[in-house]
Amino acid sequence: MPGKGWDAACNRIVNLGEFKDNNTGKEIYLFNTHFDHLGETARQESAKLLLKSIKNIASNSAVIVSGDFNSTPNSVTYQILTQNSKSESEIRLFDTKLVSLNPHHGPDGTFTGFKLSALTEKSEPIDYILVTRNIKVINHGTLSDTFNGFFLQTICRFWLKLLSINEFILIQQRTEMLIF
Repeated sequence: MPGKGWDAACNRIVNLGEFKDNNTGKEIYLFNTHFDHLGETARQESAKLLLKSIKNIASNSAVIVSGDFNSTPNSVTYQILTQNSKSESEIRLFDTKLVSLNPHHGPDGTFTGFKLSALTEKSEPIDYILVTRNIKVINHGTLSDTFNGFFLQTICRFWLKLLSINEFILIQQRTEMLIF
């Protein structure tokens, strides 16, 4: 059962997908989440809980983490997610925008608030796709598509091309209800 933790304004969960490569049998895990928009402590503690969950569930496997983290690159939450590892045995996540072999495509900011002006305003991302070191990122982009001059959601979607991911198939899907 989802619940609120720390100073969170809303219930939050993490969705988890487990995939398997048909050729190698190797597993890859996809975690997707949406951190609280108001509670700074909730975001930081959620980041720690997410890393702990990744270590417990998928410690030696390839991992992709996507979501609306409601945190800019300079925030403590982002730093926890991307700079937490002190040793090889700990989980370390890398921002796909920063490790892509090709330059980023599209706007830097990911929050639009349904305003077209967001595309021309200087802003920072709050949504990310993060990966473990065993995934090579070829391309990364933030898509700013509109329909009849309107955004269909408040955030921009991502486009990502990874090496050796397209042969994975879904073998199991489950939702982990973590209290944030």
